[in-house]
Amino acid sequence: MKVFVFGATGSIGKNFFSLLKYFPEIKPVGIQAHKNEKKLIKIKRKYHIKKAFLTGERVESKEISSNKENLLEFVMSKQVDVVLFGASGTELADIFIEILSSGKKICMANKEIIIAFGEIIKKKKGNNLLPVDSEHSSIFRIIKNLEKKEIKKIFLTASGGPFYNLKKTELKKIKKEEALKHPRWKMGEKITVDSATLINKGFEVIETHYLFDIEPERIDVLYHPESKVHGIVLLKDGTYISHIGETDMRIPILYALFYPEQREFRIRKKFYENLNFSEIKKEKRKLIDLCFKALKDKKGKPAFLIGADEALVNLFLKGKILFTDIEKILLKIYKKAPEFNDEKFEEVKKAIETGKKYVYEELKWFSQ
Repeated sequence: MKVFVFGATGSIGKNFFSLLKYFPEIKPVGIQAHKNEKKLIKIKRKYHIKKAFLTGERVESKEISSNKENLLEFVMSKQVDVVLFGASGTELADIFIEILSSGKKICMANKEIIIAFGEIIKKKKGNNLLPVDSEHSSIFRIIKNLEKKEIKKIFLTASGGPFYNLKKTELKKIKKEEALKHPRWKMGEKITVDSATLINKGFEVIETHYLFDIEPERIDVLYHPESKVHGIVLLKDGTYISHIGETDMRIPILYALFYPEQREFRIRKKFYENLNFSEIKKEKRKLIDLCFKALKDKKGKPAFLIGADEALVNLFLKGKILFTDIEKILLKIYKKAPEFNDEKFEEVKKAIETGKKYVYEELKWFSQ
C-alpha cells in the first residue's frame, strides 16, 4: 500500500508513522506539511520517502518542493494508492476536491474542508471518501450496512473538554496552556481549543450531515466524559447500536487505510467501566447550536464559521483575547454574516475570509 500523507508533521501524521512498525506493508511514498521544513526533512529521511512538499512557507532545502502542481500530479499518479488527508485548515481544499473527483481512496481527517465546501463535495463524493475522525469512523462502521430509512437518529459523543464543569467567571481566567490540556485526546492546538469551547462538536454535526447525508434533525450530541463510546445510532425500532473503542487515533486511521479489510491491532483497557451519558448542559450548547443553525441556514454560513473560529482561536493562542471571547464574538458576528453561493468554490473561499474579516472588525470595536 503506497500512501501519500497530507499533514505529515501534525498529530495525524505522528499517529500514522507510529503504525508502520506494526504494518510494514504500509509504504509512505509522499508527504506534505504546511510549515516546519526541518521536521519534514527528518521524516523524509527516516522513512526513505520519495517526495516531500512544503506548501505554507518558503523552501530552503533542495530535498523538498513547494510546487502545488507537482504535488497534485504526484498524488494523482499510479505511484500513490491511498491518500491520508491529515492537514488541517482549508488551504488545500482545491487539491482535495481534485483528488476526490479522481476516485482515488482518501482517508479524511480534515473537518474544515468538509464543513466549508460540503455543498460542492456532496456532488462529487463517491465511495472513495473514508472518515478518520474517531466519531465519524464509528458512525461509518455502524451504518455502512444499514439503509438510511432504518436510522432514526445519530448521536455524537462529547468529552466536554477540560472546562465542562467550570462556571463562566472561571472560564474568563483560562490560559492557553490550560486550554491545550485535553482530558482524553492528544491533538493539535486548534482542534484542542475547539474541543474546549465545544464548537468542535458542532463542527462534527455539520460533518456528519455531509459525510452521511443525514438531516440535522436526525443528529444530536451527548455528554460522555469517558470518551469510550464514539458513536451511537438509534434505529427506527427503538434499539441502539454503539461503537466502543480506545481514545487512540491510530484505530480509525488503520480502519480507513485497509477498509474494507479489518486488521488486528492491540486491545488494551477494559471498555465496560464507568460509562456515563447525559444531555449537554444548555449553557454549554451555545456554539453547538450555532453550528446547527449554520447547517440549516447553509448559503456559506458553515464556511463563515470556519474562518471566524480559526481567526479567534489564533488570537486566543497568541494571548490577544480571553477564552470566553471566542464564544462571545462568534455568536455576535454570525448575526451579521452575509450569504454566499455555497456551490461555487471561490464563493466559499470568500465566505471563509469574510468570517476572519468580521472577527478583526469586531475586535477593533471590542478593544476600545
